[in-house]
Amino acid sequence: MTICWLGDAWDWFVNHATIVSSVVSAIATAFIAYFTITLAGATEKMRVTGEKQSAIAEQQTTILGAQTDVLIEQKQISRQEFLATHAPRIDVEFVRRLPLQRPDVDAEEQSIAVEFRIVNNGGSDAFITGSRAQLGFFKYGEWPTPDEFGPLDPIIGPGKTRRRLSAGRSDRVIVETDAHGGLREALENRDEFAGSPDHSFLSLVGWIVYEDGLSNPRTTYFCRVWNSGKQRFDRAEGTDYERS
Repeated sequence: MTICWLGDAWDWFVNHATIVSSVVSAIATAFIAYFTITLAGATEKMRVTGEKQSAIAEQQTTILGAQTDVLIEQKQISRQEFLATHAPRIDVEFVRRLPLQRPDVDAEEQSIAVEFRIVNNGGSDAFITGSRAQLGFFKYGEWPTPDEFGPLDPIIGPGKTRRRLSAGRSDRVIVETDAHGGLREALENRDEFAGSPDHSFLSLVGWIVYEDGLSNPRTTYFCRVWNSGKQRFDRAEGTDYERS
């Protein structure tokens, strides 16, 4: 009986093969269409997700750029605040006369040399961009103005445009009178002894222009007058020639 049933089933399948094939094809086509639609949906989701991730990446890049700009600005502000509270300050100190360069020659036949030190008493580096200094004999209060100095720069030197002086550092500078300095001093000493109103004093006058780390310019003016009684240089206090 089982064999008979199988034979009938086979006959039915053979007679309806076309229908079965069509049904199988339809089912397969339906599965393919379903997977195609599903794949298309997944692809679209991936595309949207990719665009969102790209947009997020751009936003993150923009945020990072903004944060970098803020950090740079904060660093600049911090540097400005530091330099504002730790600005450089150049002072002229330890002014003294040097011994005669030629002990075997009379003092009246030699120039006079003076040594002084430039000291950065501030809290940051100073960048010296120019200086002038003159050692000569002038009536008190009648010193040369800053525009009347010669072209020589005693601190920077020839062929250079600036010089760095770190915080807390100092350097030695020497200035001389002309060749008749010794003779002029001898004559002035005689006038001083005689009480002459035209008496002139040996004076060291000059200025130093320098910048801080932000290129803000500053100027130190100095004027020291030789006190023959105390054998030292005194500051010309209360004048525009002595300030920083």
